[in-house]
Amino acid sequence: MVFVEKRWQRTLALNALMAYCQGHGIRHVIVPTSEHLNQLPVLADVSKEALEQDIGGQVWIVASMEKPSSYPPTVAKNGGDK
Repeated sequence: MVFVEKRWQRTLALNALMAYCQGHGIRHVIVPTSEHLNQLPVLADVSKEALEQDIGGQVWIVASMEKPSSYPPTVAKNGGDK
């Protein structure tokens, strides 16, 4: 199922998701990123907690919204041996 919020500052989609989960006994929800719960990180956390409490389960965030480092990983030239 996909629930989409079409209007800014509304929670109709979140409420519909909660009702659907309750009606079908769903206890685990997977979302691609926390941004799919809300564009604002603080409100995404609040939405996640509210959904988890409402369904009595877990909301799984697949990918972090943290931006990857622009620097490549550091690798020792000698393989790390001293």
